[in-house]
Order: sequence, then C-alpha cells, then structure tokens
Amino acid sequence: MMRLRPLDADGVRDYVDELRPRFVLVRVRTDRVRFGWAVPLYPFEEILTFVLGAVMLLPWLAPMMPERARATLPALTTGAGKPTTSHDLIERCDALAGGALRDLLRIPNGEPYVSVRAAGATVDVVAL
Repeated sequence: MMRLRPLDADGVRDYVDELRPRFVLVRVRTDRVRFGWAVPLYPFEEILTFVLGAVMLLPWLAPMMPERARATLPALTTGAGKPTTSHDLIERCDALAGGALRDLLRIPNGEPYVSVRAAGATVDVVAL
C-alpha cells in the first residue's frame, strides 16, 4: 500500500534529502592556489552499486565460471554465505533491484570522503 509522505518539517526534509543529484566537491588548496570542482555523486554510486551487486551474486555465478577463474576467487565463492536455493538468488536480485545499496556513499554534508595533506597542499573530497 502506497502512503504519501507527511508534509511536516521532517517529511519535507526527508523528501529534499532524497532528491538527486547530490554532489561531491574536490577542493585543492596550496599556498598560492585554491581550486574547487563539483561533480555529481550519482555516477560513482551507480558504478559502486553495480560492482558490489556483482560480488554479492558471485556465489551463484561461481558454478558457471571456468575452473581457473574459480581458483582465483576461493574466498568469494565458498564459505558460510553460499546460496542453497534459487529462491535465495531471487531474493538477492530483488533486493539489489529495489535499491538495497542505494545510499552506500551517503554521508552527512560537509564530511570528507578523503582528506590528504602533504607538502603544503591539501586535497579534500567533500560531500555537498
């Protein structure tokens, strides 16, 4: 059943928070130069979600892989997380398609993903 989001202060804040695009600011500061460049976060989220989703499906894909490839990835294709039924595969695919990894790179605004300081220069990658 679909329910509308309440339009109180918290509901509006949650709605605005989910709007795309979110940005990442790459900021470079030295003694003489200050440079900033904003890029959308969405492409990086999509790539990371795809890669991690593929890794999560690897136990089901392992039997279809050549033996040589399976030998190089034993930690990912064996162990306690090994699937038992096709129902597990369907549930995992449904969760991935439903956006289970959607907010993987979400951190509070102003928090740096990466901050490097060396030789009088500072490079920050900050969430906006």
